[in-house]
Amino acid sequence: MGLLQGLVLSIATLATLPFRECCQEWLESRKYHIAPRTYIDYSNYIKTLAPYFVGLKLTDIDGDMLRAYQHERMKKAGPGTINKELGIIVQVRKRINQPIEDYQQLQERKDYETPGRSLTPSEEAALERTCKTFANHESWDVAALCMLLAMRTGMTRCEILSLKLRDISIGQPSVLEIQRRGAKRVSRERPIVLMDDAEWAVIKLLERCKKKCGASLPEHFLIPAMNRDHSYDPERPAVSYRSGVEHILAVAQIKCRPNDMRHHAMSKALSNPKVSLAMAREQFGHVDNKMQRRYYHGSLENLIAVARALSERKPVQNSTGISVVKPKYLNTRQI
Repeated sequence: MGLLQGLVLSIATLATLPFRECCQEWLESRKYHIAPRTYIDYSNYIKTLAPYFVGLKLTDIDGDMLRAYQHERMKKAGPGTINKELGIIVQVRKRINQPIEDYQQLQERKDYETPGRSLTPSEEAALERTCKTFANHESWDVAALCMLLAMRTGMTRCEILSLKLRDISIGQPSVLEIQRRGAKRVSRERPIVLMDDAEWAVIKLLERCKKKCGASLPEHFLIPAMNRDHSYDPERPAVSYRSGVEHILAVAQIKCRPNDMRHHAMSKALSNPKVSLAMAREQFGHVDNKMQRRYYHGSLENLIAVARALSERKPVQNSTGISVVKPKYLNTRQI
């Protein structure tokens, strides 16, 4: 009975708290019912929402305010992201038994077209050279090594930043494990074999975290967070390396998004006839026919090869047994 009373009191209290505190209290109550990755995402959504609704209580927000937020936020984000952010408000209002009726999500595209792309062979070579050049840079080393690792494995930023020392085994072969804390969903929990550039990048990151960041225990993160005094806290993961990525791409003279490394890795793998869809699913996580259409970017060379195969004309035998090739076009004037 005491627990039930505490729950009722917490629900009543939520409605009286300022917006940010209300959302944070709600998130803490959900902490053990959602995945660690989801908890981090929800925390980031709340941080994004807070400046727009500062000074308000959750009960003050109506449908017009949400539509105004949608209109303003669309200047920097897509419909999917905005719907997830406002989903926080919708869920908390349901918790306090005051659902928002006058609200409609932004329409998302029903197809799987994506701005993502794979790199050309020359871009891939240029990015590899640039990443290796800046692997020991004071500020861009993490971005360089993570970009190279993502390009060779298809890992996302969140998956890389979630790695702990105990998740990595250097040997024959070298393997790392994507755990639930970094996986977007259960199907993305998987082992990844490291070879060549990928193994080299992980070894460099291990050296950095031990020598530069003071990480030594299995529970320490591979890429620790930086404190305000520029020291490192191995017990907390870094949240981003985006600024370094922008510099790396500028030096390499390549225009693409950081997440395009996953597009590139998947396209390169699936274009190899030796790699089946089941093998790709083991490597990348959630690859099905729908996601294959989203991430796989066929090459022009493949299309040319298919066109040539369709244009081939096999010789046929006439009544005399002599092989002939039918003419490509039939000119009626010669009949």
